[in-house]
Amino acid sequence: MGPYTPFCLYMAARAFLLVLREGPHDQADEHRNSLRFLMSRMHLLKKTRPYTEALILQLDVDLETLQDTNPTGHLTALNQVGSPGIPKPWIYPFES
Repeated sequence: MGPYTPFCLYMAARAFLLVLREGPHDQADEHRNSLRFLMSRMHLLKKTRPYTEALILQLDVDLETLQDTNPTGHLTALNQVGSPGIPKPWIYPFES
């Protein structure tokens, strides 16, 4: 796996966040599941690519920002996406 893989996963996750914020509501569950999958892969990669932790933290900030600025409440179901060990209202099912 290349050294830029975690960054590519972060960019893909960021794209799913933007789609969840501004995209159609009919595919929100699929996008949310894809976002969870990408974050789980990032958590696995942080063992071999330490800078992945910084990208995960940035993604958590992006999640919080997008959830706070969402006027339609479309991101409220994202409370199940997040990182362990970070004091946020999200619960992430994967342990690091």
